[in-house]
Amino acid sequence: DSSLVIWDVGLGAAANAMAAIKAYEDLVQSGQSVRPLHVVSFENDLNSLKLASQYLHQFSYLMHGGPSTLLKTGRWQSKAHPGLSWTLYEGDFNQFILNESVPAPDLIFFDLFSYKTQSNDWESPVFEKIHERVIGKACELFTYSSSTRVRTALLAAGFYIAKGCATADKSETTIGLTQRSVRQLSTCGTPAQLLGLEWLTRWKRSGAKFPEGLPVEDHPAFEAAILAHAQWNS
Repeated sequence: DSSLVIWDVGLGAAANAMAAIKAYEDLVQSGQSVRPLHVVSFENDLNSLKLASQYLHQFSYLMHGGPSTLLKTGRWQSKAHPGLSWTLYEGDFNQFILNESVPAPDLIFFDLFSYKTQSNDWESPVFEKIHERVIGKACELFTYSSSTRVRTALLAAGFYIAKGCATADKSETTIGLTQRSVRQLSTCGTPAQLLGLEWLTRWKRSGAKFPEGLPVEDHPAFEAAILAHAQWNS
């Protein structure tokens, strides 16, 4: 399958998914040649999208055939663009990560509730499962969080970490990259803005060096793994 697969982790009111769908539609309408796009959304509570769909004058991006069909059937296929589709997996994201029937992602929008309210979904075991699905692929994970704890969890899972774009309330966000993505960025001459030794120095002094709940006796091995990450030689 030649489709570009986006994992939309935390569908919410479908803002991220619809932004990707709209970008695809705009590119096709401009005459550009693009790969088929398959958006795969994960959500355990559809109330945000259901509520937003009742107030389309305030959520105008939902004035589209995709969201209502997705809520009804769990899948939408564009009639205007045969290469564009959208699938919903409802339930705990963790149960779907290693499910081979779910197509592996090329891009990931990781937009779950914050670490403070949903901490288990931001820990290394979840990111390790994701990394297992994308080993050998060029894959990029985008998240609004720039916290030391989240970046450390991604590093421990095997991702390389780069600075993401600023948002209205954050000076930078986070991009997790597979090794192949890093190589491609370097080949293309595109600066990946990988975190460097300055960040590593701050991490060594941080109060959030280790995952919550990690036994003290496991701290040295965890720290050694972070310090040995190939990112610091990039």
